[in-house]
Amino acid sequence: MGNCKVKQFVNLVLNGEAIEDAAKESGVGEMKMIDVLREVSCSGYAEEMSKVIAGVKEVTQTVKELDNTLMDLEKK
Repeated sequence: MGNCKVKQFVNLVLNGEAIEDAAKESGVGEMKMIDVLREVSCSGYAEEMSKVIAGVKEVTQTVKELDNTLMDLEKK
């Protein structure tokens, strides 16, 4: 049962669904985090999820850089 929930969760996230919404829709929000991570690592989705996480980190860094640039412009 957990495997199906995790598979649905991963598919939703990879298709652009917000993580919180995907967790609610798939039911993984009711599971322990360790169980979700275990299922992801045992599935064929580990690499895809790593790419999603890397993309989120890249976007976060870009937003920080933009924020710093805007703050510098405001000071001038």
